[in-house]
Amino acid sequence: MLNKAGYRLYDGSRKKEEYDLIGGESGKAAVDFRTENGETYFTFRAKEELKGASFFCEYTVSGWTGEDYLMIPAAVYAGNRFRKIAMKYPPFLSRKMGASAQMEPILTDVPGLSQDGKGAIFLTTADTACPCVAIYLKKQEKGILLFTKVQQGGGNTGIEIREDFGRGELYVIFNVPNVREGTMYRFGTTQAVSEDRGKDYKSGEEEELYVKMHTFACRSVHDLYREFFYLRKESAGSLPARKIDLPLYDAFEIIEGKYNRSNWDKSGYYRVGTVDNLYQDWQAGWTGGLINTYPLLVHGSALSVRRSGETLRFILENAVRDSGFLHAILYNGCFYGDNFNDVNDRSVLLIRKHCDALYFLLRQMQWDEAHGQKVFDAQMKGQVRRCAEALVRLWKKEGQLGQFIDADAVEIYAGGTASGAVAAGALALAYSAFSDEKYLRAAEEIAAYYENNHLDAGFVNGGPGEICQGPDSESIFGLLESYITLYEQTGEDRWLRCAERTAWQCSSWCVTYAYRFPQDSCFGKRRVNTVGSVFANVQNKHSAPGICTLSGDSLLKLYRYTREGKYLELLADIAGNITQYLSTERDPVYDYGGKPLPYGFMNERVNISDWEGKECVGGVFDGSCWAEISCMLTYLQIPGIYIDFAGRRYYCLENLEAEADWEKGEVRVVNARRDDLIVKVFLDEGSGPCRAEDLSPIKIKAGETVVWQRQK
Repeated sequence: MLNKAGYRLYDGSRKKEEYDLIGGESGKAAVDFRTENGETYFTFRAKEELKGASFFCEYTVSGWTGEDYLMIPAAVYAGNRFRKIAMKYPPFLSRKMGASAQMEPILTDVPGLSQDGKGAIFLTTADTACPCVAIYLKKQEKGILLFTKVQQGGGNTGIEIREDFGRGELYVIFNVPNVREGTMYRFGTTQAVSEDRGKDYKSGEEEELYVKMHTFACRSVHDLYREFFYLRKESAGSLPARKIDLPLYDAFEIIEGKYNRSNWDKSGYYRVGTVDNLYQDWQAGWTGGLINTYPLLVHGSALSVRRSGETLRFILENAVRDSGFLHAILYNGCFYGDNFNDVNDRSVLLIRKHCDALYFLLRQMQWDEAHGQKVFDAQMKGQVRRCAEALVRLWKKEGQLGQFIDADAVEIYAGGTASGAVAAGALALAYSAFSDEKYLRAAEEIAAYYENNHLDAGFVNGGPGEICQGPDSESIFGLLESYITLYEQTGEDRWLRCAERTAWQCSSWCVTYAYRFPQDSCFGKRRVNTVGSVFANVQNKHSAPGICTLSGDSLLKLYRYTREGKYLELLADIAGNITQYLSTERDPVYDYGGKPLPYGFMNERVNISDWEGKECVGGVFDGSCWAEISCMLTYLQIPGIYIDFAGRRYYCLENLEAEADWEKGEVRVVNARRDDLIVKVFLDEGSGPCRAEDLSPIKIKAGETVVWQRQK
């Protein structure tokens, strides 16, 4: 399968010459390589001076057809082999562009293969959540994983994909230093002039390149993702220990304070942002509307609880349409729609917004009833039920939920996505809340639809409203939430199996490596550990603090139902990553211009990729966003210390020292910090629910040792 290894000479980013040193071609360099257990170590050596050079290795996959599947984590799904249209941000598909109920997916101009089989993809490993190329050869029933290292030779490794249907071949090329030939991806276009250059080498200078290949029997996309899930950290090397100085409880209090200072609108609701513009006032779901109230209602101060209740009442009284669907946007007392070309078209609604809001409304109703807070009165509950009825009506009428809908006419404006992935979970909760079988029937039908049309195809897409219909992490994590909720409501193994398959795909969006940021960047100075940050989508090539807009508690539940430790590891990566990005008085985050972000702000950017320019790597703009809500949800729903005595596993998300003696049935935790720590602890005895919302935090004093023992 290894076909070539050699070097290329460039004039700028334009390739002039290429030499295959293992193919017998002579040149000004030599290559040695050795392969052990699938790992290949290349050592390239310049025999004389080389100007503008890049070393590469090429792997050829034979028998490649248009039916085969290519995945590069967080960058390419199903080869991104779909129709693409170049559009300015924020993009919106009009009827003239092909928007319809029965449309095929349309993407913005992102790197991907072409439909004629002659395409090429140029990426760097920093465009990926994991430096891996995953291939499923359908007819051959074979899977291939090609791993490399994210940074080699002082920079990112290059990934180049080419194909030739005529020869039935796919070519995977890794190169150092990375050179994207001719053009490169910048926000919304693959046609930006490439800034990459080859390197000047002195005689005798060496460069190293690492590749690990793993092949296996593979009969479905799910087999491919399962293998990736278990091996995804293969090339990460020795990862630094996570040392998070800001505890989850402290982060929650800081963000809560910021919300009451900066996000409260005198009309009587929590805004989703702090800036006076259309998208920072109130939006349903997605960026936080009716989600931000949940953690503040459960764990907030008396002020936060009161304001959360007022927000819920205000929105349910004012923002539910006659059709039962929520309005998309509220700004300065007026409602607007999700059509970026005409926001005054109030009928257009991103279906994901309604589904998110309904799901979290029902979670809050559920908690309210269990704890007797009496926030939801009969009228409010009736409005929640109307929201559920609208979703069922759309499903029965259209047989899908689409991406954008005409919320007044109750019909699909643009289909072809899994934007409403959390709908099945929302309707399963509606069944529990209202004891009406039709909600459960619709939930199961919708869940099966997404299984057959998206999960099985390895293309789960369209959750964010401003990426057209590209693959994204938000939809796949929403789908996981739905399958777990359905399993909890029905006990049917089918939904648990779907949840596992979904989690395998979820893992492809989560960063596996600790990226070395430029030393003078904000994140370089903060020594940010990127393991567990979550890439947004294939268009917006940044990872982010957490899942938009979830905590990931579905992974904890999935672990408890299966006792598969990798789910717990993935959750700990995500939840343990998030507080690094919160700007505090003691440790502010600085924006691109060197200005500190206000106390309590968290920006969504974890810019590993240079998609916005090299100067933006390791930096953020001055802005508050949904990541603050994900952080609060993490404190709400994820125990800071989790101990599974039956499964003999534990994690500590906080900066604590812990060790387990499973023979004695005990776990010892030491708070070596200078400060007392307030933390939620869940001791899992192997049965019963795990609702971190119901856990009371405990205090571990500075220097204190606490020992938890299994109950006999």
